[in-house]
Amino acid sequence: MWRTVVRGATSAGAPIGGLASTAQGVNAPFPLSAVLGVVVLPTAPRPSTATAA
Repeated sequence: MWRTVVRGATSAGAPIGGLASTAQGVNAPFPLSAVLGVVVLPTAPRPSTATAA
């Protein structure tokens, strides 16, 4: 499930980054992704590290 979420976010983030770079310049996606990371990361579910017995 975690990989699905990450790959889905990558698929959604690529066009958003493209739009940001088209509108604001090539470096625009970097601060945008930093802000989104700070906002979204604390609310994201953590992957389980438990092993099957």
